[in-house]
Amino acid sequence: MPLRPDDSGESHAANADAGGRPPLVLIAPAMAIGSRYYGPLVAEFVARGWEAKALTRRGFETGRPPAGRGLDWSYGDEIDDIAMEVANARADDPDRPVLLLGHSLGGQLAAGHELTRSPGDGLVTVGGALPHHRTYPLSGPHLLAMGTVIVPVLTAIFGYLPKPAFGAPGARTMMREWS
Repeated sequence: MPLRPDDSGESHAANADAGGRPPLVLIAPAMAIGSRYYGPLVAEFVARGWEAKALTRRGFETGRPPAGRGLDWSYGDEIDDIAMEVANARADDPDRPVLLLGHSLGGQLAAGHELTRSPGDGLVTVGGALPHHRTYPLSGPHLLAMGTVIVPVLTAIFGYLPKPAFGAPGARTMMREWS
């Protein structure tokens, strides 16, 4: 999208694509963060003439059940959720550009969507890194232990990743895929 200066002199993306349609930004939340956290970001997009929607995060939405021994899901399930939202957006308005914005784990899921499903018109990730123990800036024995011992053992014992572990309460399969 072309950049244009606003009254402050800062550059911002223009409010429409080449066909004059403002985009819809679908925001894929970070691990253990529900969609409500992104309310101010959605409001900022709307204030600039773009439509935006924070997608729901399984297990972290008010009034919805958290992960547990009897409630599990995977990266693939979360990617399917994104695919459904993209398909719904396309069905609602086929000419409107659909952009995916993924934050942290949401960036991993959005990239997974773009690689394996019918893609959106653009992808932006914010902090969408993989914390591999050899390359992650905060790496070390603690990260290696979390991925190879703590997450697998806790999910085997409890059937999910319980609090106070990072990302908890996390679904067994997804946390094992993540680690």
